[in-house]
Amino acid sequence: MNIRFIDGSIFEGMDDAGRNPHLPPGSAKWSRESQDGPITNLIFICPCGCQMVRSVPVAGKQKWNWDGNEQAPTLTPSIQIIGECGWHGWLTAGNFKTC
Repeated sequence: MNIRFIDGSIFEGMDDAGRNPHLPPGSAKWSRESQDGPITNLIFICPCGCQMVRSVPVAGKQKWNWDGNEQAPTLTPSIQIIGECGWHGWLTAGNFKTC
């Protein structure tokens, strides 16, 4: 499933459980500390279809390695959701792949 970057807020339309049923799985948005600041997180709708909003840090002490590509990112190591849906997969060249 290809990542799909959106223009608006990924949080708009989110319910109290942390789901956003208005966006398809794989929708994503980069998060920054400030409008002109560096990218800090990738926020996305879980690729498994559970509609949960997820976040992966790409800056700071505990972070995923990111190749710097904002349009078709690769993150390492794999992403594993602990609890809830349990999705485990890779984001490689802008494509979510389930393990």
